[in-house]
Amino acid sequence: MSVPASQTSDRVCRACEAEEYQDRANQHECRRATQCLVGESYTTAMSKTVNRVCAPCAAGSYQDLVWTCVSVVECVVMHTRVYL
Repeated sequence: MSVPASQTSDRVCRACEAEEYQDRANQHECRRATQCLVGESYTTAMSKTVNRVCAPCAAGSYQDLVWTCVSVVECVVMHTRVYL
């Protein structure tokens, strides 16, 4: 974020806060980063100049606590032999 220069003062710049970014030089406002929805994961991480990108988790996966998609555990039928 910056405060524009005037005829009597230079531009004043401020770093963006956490969860904010600027995608152009000399922007006056920082932009809020996209927040992924439940069932989505980050496909592009956020930086100070790039917004994060979210995508839905594929079928057979779920969103974990760190916003990544994880495959659902497959339960396998166990075959046991019974001796009489």
